[in-house]
Parts: sequence; structure tokens; C-alpha cells
Amino acid sequence: MGLIIGLPALAAGRQAPRVQNVVLVCADSGLAELITNTVSRNTQGTYQVRVDGLVSDAERARLTRELNTSQIDGYIWMDADAISNGKIQYVRRTSADVIGQQLVRDAISSALSGSGSHSMASRSLRRKRC
Repeated sequence: MGLIIGLPALAAGRQAPRVQNVVLVCADSGLAELITNTVSRNTQGTYQVRVDGLVSDAERARLTRELNTSQIDGYIWMDADAISNGKIQYVRRTSADVIGQQLVRDAISSALSGSGSHSMASRSLRRKRC
């Protein structure tokens, strides 16, 4: 009897995961495509990545505004300097989805280590929360 009563409550509590909209700022289109495909596959489509090749202070400010007004859930900043110095930033609004965020970081690390010359950056992906 308890099982029959508990099943509807269990089913009601299981909601489909909310799609996370993330912007990847990267001028290297090949690397950006690799990361985008890997994130989509690793998160089973719950993280949608939009590539933005415009790397500038103004673009970073615009993305931060979009993040603070909940238009996006996060952004990954991968300009040439960040890649070469190993200071890639994954900035997000909330830290609630720890597993999904780790899958995103894993996808970035995998893409960077697979591309050969970016191993330092893959070892030191920085996390940041607004």
C-alpha cells in the first residue's frame, strides 16, 4: 500500500533538469566546436553552449550583465591569454548543479589536453561564481 501511495509522490518530485544556457567565449573555432560537442554529449543536452568569438572587455561586461539578469546561466572565458596562462574562467550564476558543472570542466580539460599545446590550461581551470 505504501508503495502505491509513494510512487505518485516520487514521480511528482522528479522533474526534468532545467536547461543551462552557457556562452563559450573562444576565438579558436575548432577548439570551441570540440568543447561544445563534448559538453552537449556529457550533459545529455541539459547544458546548451553558444559560441561567441568576440573576445573583448566590452563583451565580458555584456556577458556579466546577462548573467546577473538571469539571461544566461554562465560563461566560459577562453581568450588566448587565458589559455596560454592556464587561467580559463567558468563564471556561473549558481553552484547548485555541481555534477553538470564538473562535466563542463571535464569537457574543457579533455578538449585542451586533446589539442596538445594547452595542457597547462587544462590542469588549472579556474572556477568563479558571480
